[in-house]
Amino acid sequence: MNKIKRGTQALAGTFVALLVAIELGTAVAQDRGFPLDPPDTASPRRTLFNLIDNVAQAHRARAAAKRDYEATPGFFKGEAVLEQQARAVGFLRRAAKSLDLSQVPPLILRHVSLEAALQ
Repeated sequence: MNKIKRGTQALAGTFVALLVAIELGTAVAQDRGFPLDPPDTASPRRTLFNLIDNVAQAHRARAAAKRDYEATPGFFKGEAVLEQQARAVGFLRRAAKSLDLSQVPPLILRHVSLEAALQ
């Protein structure tokens, strides 16, 4: 019973965070700045919104790649699909920079950072 209560609380917390991000996401989306600039981690709020914004951008780029791939005849990925996939990975790498991954060994940091950003 205790596991169910903790799971419900975690789900409710995630839902509230997403609602706040949707409500205030326009402020972050308007202040993207230069794409090579590091994410703004000046406050916990900005860090969270940057993480959510970059993961959402990665999702949109991946969805565009999927649409392009399905619309193109043949088995191999076209130039547009590969470009969208590269954009998605770039957004995920930028999202991972919002996380504290200092305890992750350098050998697996590249893979763990992308997975952590998605989770």
